[in-house]
Amino acid sequence: MSAGELMARRRQRDRRVGDYVAGRVRSLRLAQAMTQEELATILGVKRESMSRYESGERAITIALLLDIAAALAQPVTAFLPPREQAEAPLTEVVEALRARPDLIPSVQDLLTVMREELG
Repeated sequence: MSAGELMARRRQRDRRVGDYVAGRVRSLRLAQAMTQEELATILGVKRESMSRYESGERAITIALLLDIAAALAQPVTAFLPPREQAEAPLTEVVEALRARPDLIPSVQDLLTVMREELG
């Protein structure tokens, strides 16, 4: 597989995962009868930004996802695709972190929260 094909495949996967996470934010917010305005206020963002996050128009960062999970009193894992849908093998994750070492602290934070939630 060429580098271009690999990048295209990753972009498609990233889009699918981003859309899934955005949909979960919306459905879990609605399950609590919370408006976008209310959640946006808690998060310190504009309602318009919240709308863009939920529509998938704007990517949700790991830090924001942690804040959303706390605001909705949900484990962060509630927003992630089920394991059978996860498509990123460990080697791809390692490659991505090698390319973007600045993301390592955020990933470590995410893993810490997930470990705490899983007990």
